[in-house]
Amino acid sequence: MKWLLVMFLSVWMLPCGLFAGSFVTKDAGIEKTWKSFNEAVEGKAQEIKQILFGPVTKIIGVLGVGYGVISMILTASPKPLVTYAGIGFLIALIPYFIDTVFGAVLP
Repeated sequence: MKWLLVMFLSVWMLPCGLFAGSFVTKDAGIEKTWKSFNEAVEGKAQEIKQILFGPVTKIIGVLGVGYGVISMILTASPKPLVTYAGIGFLIALIPYFIDTVFGAVLP
């Protein structure tokens, strides 16, 4: 029974030790295609980010913070500050958060 377990574990661990990149051949055409694809995707991502998180969105975020502060003063409750100012701060911080997260994940 022990020899069966040893044999099973040995066969099971063998593919884990192989380097996957050793089976892939590098071709200049493939690398050029992937490079152009990555540049196109990066350009579209920048375009989408500029549309979604452009100056209009930042102005709306600042207005949200202002509305939250004024509402907090008028109602004497911290709830509007947390709600509206929090949303305004998040709108201002989301692009930096996305850049940080995806910059760390993608090479």
